[in-house]
Amino acid sequence: MLLWIVSSALAAPCDTPVKPDQLAGFAEDALFAFATMDEDGFVTSADRARTEIACLDAPLMPPQAASIHRLEALRAFLDGNDAAALASFKAARRIEPDYRLSTKIAPEGGPLAELYAQAGKSKPGTAVGQSLPAGALMWVDGSSSGKRLADQPSVVQLIVGPEVAWSNLVDGSKSLPKEGISAAEAALATSKSEDLDDLDLDLDSEPVVDFADLDDPAPPTRGKEKPKKDPRPEPLPTKPRPESSSSVKPALGLGAGAVAAFAIAAGTRTQFDNNPSPGLYAATNGAHATSIVLGGAATALLVRHIVTK
Repeated sequence: MLLWIVSSALAAPCDTPVKPDQLAGFAEDALFAFATMDEDGFVTSADRARTEIACLDAPLMPPQAASIHRLEALRAFLDGNDAAALASFKAARRIEPDYRLSTKIAPEGGPLAELYAQAGKSKPGTAVGQSLPAGALMWVDGSSSGKRLADQPSVVQLIVGPEVAWSNLVDGSKSLPKEGISAAEAALATSKSEDLDDLDLDLDSEPVVDFADLDDPAPPTRGKEKPKKDPRPEPLPTKPRPESSSSVKPALGLGAGAVAAFAIAAGTRTQFDNNPSPGLYAATNGAHATSIVLGGAATALLVRHIVTK
C-alpha cells in the first residue's frame, strides 16, 4: 500500500485506508439518520463519509458512488442550497436512474421529492476533458470511462497500476485539483523506483572476458562441402496458446453474486420504506454490504485484468 500512503499524504490525513464498502456504510447510516430525523447522527455520518473519500484504497462501484451523491444532495438541501442538491441528485440518478427515494426521506409532493424528480428529467451536461500523467487512469463514479459532466459533481479516483493514488469529490465545473495530479505523479515515480529496485542491477562489477573465445578461427576448407543432414525428424509446429483469462471468470461469478445480493437488498429496502423497523434495516444493510463486498472484489479482479493484460 505504499502508493496509497503517498497519495493520502498529499490529499488528506488518513490514519488507515478505507474500503469502498465501509464508505458506503457511512453513507447508509447518514441516510437512515435523515429518515428517522436524527439530525446529529446525520451530520456525524455525513461528515465522516465526505472525509473518508480521500482515504479509499480501492475503486468504488457505481451504486456506492450514487449513495455518496444522494448524501451530498441531502446535505445541500438542509443547507438551503437547492442548486447543489439538484446537481448531486443528477449525478445519483445518472448512475441509478430507477432508484426510488424513501418517502421517509422525501415525502411525496414535498420540495425534496420535487428536486429528485426534476433531476431525473434533466438532460446530461457536456463532458469535461482532463489531461493526466502518462500511466495514470481516471475512475469516475465507479466507472473506468474517465468521463465527467460539467453540470454535476463526480467521485474521481486516479489509479496507478493496481493502486488508488488519489480520491475525492470534484465539482463538474472545475478541473481536478493540483494535489490530485501531484499525487498521481508521485505514485508513478514511486512505482518506477520500485521497478528499478526489483531489477537488482550490479553496476559496479567489471565484465569478464573469456579469451578462449578469441582464438583464431579454423582455416577455410577447399571446395564446397555439402551440409550434413540432421537425421532427427523436424519438430511439429505448435499452435500459440491463448492468453489466460483466469481473472475474468471469477470476476463474472463475483459480479453475479453481487447482483443477487443487491436484489435482496432492494426487496428488503422496499419493505423497510413501507414499514420501517430495525430488523429490516439490518437485513437491508447486510445484503447491501454483501453486494458491495462481492462487487468490489469483482471490480478489483477486472482492474487487475485490464492493467496486466
